[in-house]
Amino acid sequence: MTKINSIKVMQLSKIFETKNGGFEALSDVNLEVKKGDFVSIIGPSGCGKTTLMRCLSNLEDASKGSIEINGKTPDVARKDRDFGMVFQSSGLLSWRNSIDNVMLPVELSGENTNSYKNKVTELLGLVNLLGFEKSYPHELSGGMQQRVSIARSLILEPKILFMDEPFGALDHITREKLNIELLNIWEKRKQTIIFITHNIREAIFLSDQIVVMESNPGKIKKILNVDFSRPRTDEIKKSQKFKDLELEGETLLKG
Repeated sequence: MTKINSIKVMQLSKIFETKNGGFEALSDVNLEVKKGDFVSIIGPSGCGKTTLMRCLSNLEDASKGSIEINGKTPDVARKDRDFGMVFQSSGLLSWRNSIDNVMLPVELSGENTNSYKNKVTELLGLVNLLGFEKSYPHELSGGMQQRVSIARSLILEPKILFMDEPFGALDHITREKLNIELLNIWEKRKQTIIFITHNIREAIFLSDQIVVMESNPGKIKKILNVDFSRPRTDEIKKSQKFKDLELEGETLLKG
């Protein structure tokens, strides 16, 4: 059965105007992401990974080209709540406990919060935070704060999740635990996920495809297919196929 496109990017360019003239952050980017796929974007600093995600999520306007999100423009998709976002910083409000932070998008949307109370509990359970519903951000570890952030991004049931280096500031052990938890969430909910990372091993472990970008201007250098079976375990990291993909990715990043 052929999957339908969740995201389609066609000849996308983004130019930022500076006092020294135009800076081309993205050039002629073409990308198709199938519904329910997990796609990582990786590349050197300044290659336009975050700019591409900001264009997809309607935080930046493209200079040229077009973007379709579930067949809609990013602006319409945002208004239809087709996507949620998770950033490197959890962005939790310090005066709100876990429940209230997760509930924030519901309040901002103007919907009745009472109808989402069971949903909040379900999502906090999904990210393994039952028992911490009334905890405030300063009472939670960095990894736990990111779990609250993920739960918050899921509360309005988006079809797509954009994640911009969500685990980049965490220690190695916490990061690997959250990778497993993220895959568990993805297996249960089957959302399309676009995930930015600097870590090629993380990208291989999580993804169906890895979009490798290069700089000056930012463009897609190569797309790597990752065909390990799911659900995935740490055992795949010991395989020769994993090591070969890691070497190919590192070579592309250095080249």
